[in-house]
Amino acid sequence: MEKTSSEPEMIYTLGDLGKLIYNRNPFYIISALLVLYGQTLILNTHDYTINTWIPVFVLGGYTLLLTVTALFIVKKGEVWDDAQSILGVILVLLLVISVSFDGETMDSLGKGIACLGGSLAFSVGILELLRHKLGIRLARNFITGGYAILGLFFVYPLIVSQLILQNPDNREPALWGILLFPVVMGLALFLWLPSAWLGRRLGRENGTPWRNPRFPWSIGVIAWLGILARTFLLTLSYQGGRGEGGFRDMNVGFGIYMLIPPVLCALILAAEYARASYNDDLLKKLLIMPVILLILGGLAEAAVSVSSEYRQFSQLIFVNDFRPWMLGVVSALIFYIYAWLRKFEHADLGVAALTLFAIIIMKNETCYGGVAILLVVYLCNRSILRFLALSCGILASIAIIMWNHELAVPVLAHAGTALIMLGGLLYRSAWLKYMGTMLWLTLYGAALLVLPRSNCPPGVIYAYFITMCTTGMVYCYFGKNKFFRVVMYLFPALGGAALAILGHRSYLTGKTAQVIFWAAITFAGAFGISMHKARKRKVK
Repeated sequence: MEKTSSEPEMIYTLGDLGKLIYNRNPFYIISALLVLYGQTLILNTHDYTINTWIPVFVLGGYTLLLTVTALFIVKKGEVWDDAQSILGVILVLLLVISVSFDGETMDSLGKGIACLGGSLAFSVGILELLRHKLGIRLARNFITGGYAILGLFFVYPLIVSQLILQNPDNREPALWGILLFPVVMGLALFLWLPSAWLGRRLGRENGTPWRNPRFPWSIGVIAWLGILARTFLLTLSYQGGRGEGGFRDMNVGFGIYMLIPPVLCALILAAEYARASYNDDLLKKLLIMPVILLILGGLAEAAVSVSSEYRQFSQLIFVNDFRPWMLGVVSALIFYIYAWLRKFEHADLGVAALTLFAIIIMKNETCYGGVAILLVVYLCNRSILRFLALSCGILASIAIIMWNHELAVPVLAHAGTALIMLGGLLYRSAWLKYMGTMLWLTLYGAALLVLPRSNCPPGVIYAYFITMCTTGMVYCYFGKNKFFRVVMYLFPALGGAALAILGHRSYLTGKTAQVIFWAAITFAGAFGISMHKARKRKVK
């Protein structure tokens, strides 16, 4: 007989698709996109934003139409879902208006102030009209922070244009101005930190059926996406010949690494909201999100651009062996250090992993600072996993410091064995103790065969054997079984043999003296055996 599933089979019909479209009503968004596209057809260009003089009065008129529509469908029919979609479209259109006057800012300061100032006043008026007429109530900090971010979209082009006009023979100030835009806008997101600290309380009674976090944080998502888009468009407007020609013909100075600061700041803001909301699932997801920063850094490293515009930007930042991938690693490390200081669970493992990765990849003097960070991480939480990270960092640093040195391998072998033995003591691990002891004894025996035949000074060899012997005996002394007791006596036995061989070859020349020397050695060995027997009988 065929087995039947207990779960009902899900069958979707055209009616279900129609209901989905009806409920979501994406046609306001489609209409807005068609309006923007229509402007490019009127002007016969494929350049959608830059240097096309999108008729602002058409955008403004369409924004007013959407505003009136939102008010009408809420007042007459209480269609709040569609009104929320319209609000998102209006925000996007206002950001598009802020991009439309880049050319005018280059003509004169007065014209730029008039155009951008008037557009900013229009934008604030539209938003205030919607807020009051729809009865939207939000925290004062969220409103002021939102208007501050919106104001930067309109003010920053003026700053960049003045840097260009005031320094006609030096492009560097303008390039720095463009590079700092994503940094400034990312830091501006922190104006919403007090709102994030409210957690789910923000917008709980906002006067609408919209609920947190979809509202009001959907506004924050639109602003953040606008920052990413404006970062790209700013390089076209003011750096790549003001964007003349189609997209494919432009020499783009934009680098993917420019998006790292706003992404980092958005992750921190989201983490603060998740912490205040006691949303553990979101926190766990955010602790994985710094991978995005690493990917952006990796993409920037892999991107090869031959344009002079791209090189003008990259040469300002990536100097003294500082590479784009390092920016991604440093940014991710900053996030994990922040999360660690805020006591997010397992955030210190992210700090340890990235620090270890940086030590291995960078291969320079920064390994000292990396080991210090790993030591702090271990001291704050003395787990075996963090001890393993510290041990790997120490070994990697030794390998970097002693690279191409003839003693690199022996030093690494001894350091690794010492760390295994230390781990066995700290975490009372029997198998680590056994492994460490056997490795230490193996190194000791190998040295017995190699060092007496080498050109190493006898004094150094004596010091080495005494140190190895003493360390091994002390370590085995704390062992609680016969294995460690037996090995404890093997160390002085092997050491005595090594010293005897070395002394025989180094200092004794006559045959008589050699015989006397070996007689003394055999007597010492016999006496040691007698003392051991006496100790055993005393114990009985």
